Amino acid sequence: DTFLIGACSQNYVWYSGKLWRIVSKDNTTGTVKMITDNAVTTITYSTTTSGIRYSSSFVNQWLTQEFLPTLHDYEDFLVTDSIWNITQITTTTPSSRPEASSTFKSSVGLLNSYEYYITYSKDPSISSASTGHLFKKSYYWLISPSSGNNVNYVGINGGISTTSVPVGNGVRPVVNVKSTITIDSGSGVISDPYILEGDIQDANGGST
Repeated sequence: DTFLIGACSQNYVWYSGKLWRIVSKDNTTGTVKMITDNAVTTITYSTTTSGIRYSSSFVNQWLTQEFLPTLHDYEDFLVTDSIWNITQITTTTPSSRPEASSTFKSSVGLLNSYEYYITYSKDPSISSASTGHLFKKSYYWLISPSSGNNVNYVGINGGISTTSVPVGNGVRPVVNVKSTITIDSGSGVISDPYILEGDIQDANGGST
């Protein structure tokens, strides 16, 4: 994959009435991964305190049942059989991609710890997560478990931490946009985000 790293300011996308940030591009398939610019809800990961599974989590249930249907023609825009790497990551500084020993198939998911960490750690000009483009000074879940009883999340300082699942954190949904989708307009900055061709509305509320 090719990741956008550091304090990138030209990776904003407007799709389905929501502001997103481009995270990476799959060099093999040409698909583009993007995450909502802000957490769109706060939810407890699960009430189960041991043997947790992403597939049965409240987060996955909310993403697939509540969030996904709000996206315009998502079957045309998104890779609906995306493979999400939910392999356990025990370190909070995962500098190498984890082997996908555990995966989950869905149209929508979350970033794993490696995907988040790489967006700021590989930029030699910055010294902390707080200067990465995904920093929001808020708490939100990652998809990677850190053990059988805990899950990784992004803390308020931008670093990765781990916690037991009954606590509530924000959810920033992640999707993979098909390689056939093109940009209709926009320069990618927050005041002029990219508009996807065929989306129902542009950033100003008009039809495209």
